[in-house]
Amino acid sequence: MKVTVQKLKTVALIVFVSWNINSFAQVEKTIMYVMESDTIAFHTLASEIDNITFDEVAPDDALILQKNNGIIADTILLNEIQQIYFSGESMIVEMLSENKEYDLADIAKLLFANIGTTGINNPFVQNNLDVRAYITSVNNLVVESSVAIKLITLFGNDGKTVFQQHYKGVETRCVISLQGNASGIYLLQIETEQGIVVKKVVKPLNK
Repeated sequence: MKVTVQKLKTVALIVFVSWNINSFAQVEKTIMYVMESDTIAFHTLASEIDNITFDEVAPDDALILQKNNGIIADTILLNEIQQIYFSGESMIVEMLSENKEYDLADIAKLLFANIGTTGINNPFVQNNLDVRAYITSVNNLVVESSVAIKLITLFGNDGKTVFQQHYKGVETRCVISLQGNASGIYLLQIETEQGIVVKKVVKPLNK
């Protein structure tokens, strides 16, 4: 996947900046930084960016928004996004079906990553934690963790939250009913005492 930022400095000058999937963007005080291997590769005022577009997008490529408190605010598959642009203190994600608006003051990082069956490769998700997730024959999603679970959030493939539950921080096994949920791909975010794990789960058609 290639992510391209188009910046309009003047009417005559257009700057294109591209970065690869291992990079991430961080918005701080309305300034957007593109990081590559912990080095700032590009930075500018978000208000100076005309738009962000994507090329060579794989089916599992996604935009992930992390809030200032470390929680993932939203996850949207890039195939659903037409473009991203900034207006004042807001970031607007223009999608095929709707537009989503986010307050930049509440967003710490924008991450473009590929969602795999074992999780997401990104700077704030801990994939080395021993966490399992599977769907049973009776439409239950079972989450088992080697450390205590604090919060579970389940996103649909449109990025909308379909389930969220806070726990007391003592449970290591949680069962979520998927009765009535459509078949397809879901993104599961598990917050534990030692970090956040994100996994892709698939509810088959026969379930």
